[in-house]
Amino acid sequence: MMCTMPHWRKQFVCKTASSPLWLGEEIKYVRGATVTSKHLTEGVKRVLVLYEIALKEEWP
Repeated sequence: MMCTMPHWRKQFVCKTASSPLWLGEEIKYVRGATVTSKHLTEGVKRVLVLYEIALKEEWP
């Protein structure tokens, strides 16, 4: 599956909770896996927000 490929995952490197993660713009869709792309992108955004709120000050 394309979502497991390093070149697709690299789109999320250096993103922060305030980074725009618009599927189809900043983040490319995976053909034939639009729902998977959407859910993975939403999940990454949630993790970034959680990191920002709960962990950023604890971890460098």
